[in-house]
Amino acid sequence: MIAMDPNAASENSATEPRKPTRVALNVLALCFALSVLGRGLGESFTVFLLPISENFGWDRAQVVSVYSLSALAGGLASPLIGRLFDRSGPRTVYSLGLILLGGAFLVAAHAQHLWQFQLSLGLCVGLGIAFIGNVPNSILLGRWFGPRLPTAMAVVYSATGAGVLILLPASQLLIDHFGWRGAYQIFGGASLLLLLPLLALPWRLFSTGSPHLARSAAAVYSCDLPSALTVNVGCAARAGNVPIKANTIGVKRIKTRMGIIPSHPLNPRGEDLFTQIAAPPRVDLAGRDFNSRAQAPGEAPLCR
Repeated sequence: MIAMDPNAASENSATEPRKPTRVALNVLALCFALSVLGRGLGESFTVFLLPISENFGWDRAQVVSVYSLSALAGGLASPLIGRLFDRSGPRTVYSLGLILLGGAFLVAAHAQHLWQFQLSLGLCVGLGIAFIGNVPNSILLGRWFGPRLPTAMAVVYSATGAGVLILLPASQLLIDHFGWRGAYQIFGGASLLLLLPLLALPWRLFSTGSPHLARSAAAVYSCDLPSALTVNVGCAARAGNVPIKANTIGVKRIKTRMGIIPSHPLNPRGEDLFTQIAAPPRVDLAGRDFNSRAQAPGEAPLCR
């Protein structure tokens, strides 16, 4: 038997949770920063509205159509962004968002017609904000925070106010010093420059999620009963206390509200519940009790 050092075990248990917690906080900070950037750049159009209208002599209703198109494009693209996140991962989604934002602002800095503003500031900016917005952030944070996702998303949602507080005054300062075209050039160049640190992040680590949540998910086992006609009701009683579902061929799995019952369910203290069950009732598909008779030769075990 191999002897274990209790001091080393205690040190490992003390240091093991620190790294996942630190990574989770880093992921939260990243999502918060991207939300600040996205919402701040999107809402900054309200500062550019007056100088653009005065420069081209357009009615404000025409210019406001750009902002409306941005909101519409972001909303319609959300399902596609979730699908792309599942297929390609967060690195691709966030990178596309920054590319769309950077390219849109650089195009808007040289735009001369309304449709060019609608295409760049409306369509592309709306898509860029959605690519770095709440849809990918909620998916990524869900892999690290699990049941605490509402708290994490509350922090990310506060980025809307932070983005408005930071980037709207910055937009006005840039317009005063460089004009609205110069301000858009700065926004576009800064968005593209942020691609470099974004691509250097450990996305493989960020994509895997918390190992603690992975171990919790692995606790959902299947209770396979091959060619068995009897079911251990104790499994269902301990795991969810719900009726047993069976088919005419044979019982393969026992499902509860919490998922598939594990072969060896554990209580919150980590103890095997089978050790706490004394002679659990056994019934066949017709509901007849088998505790009163001996097990027939060759009869399949109740639950492995």
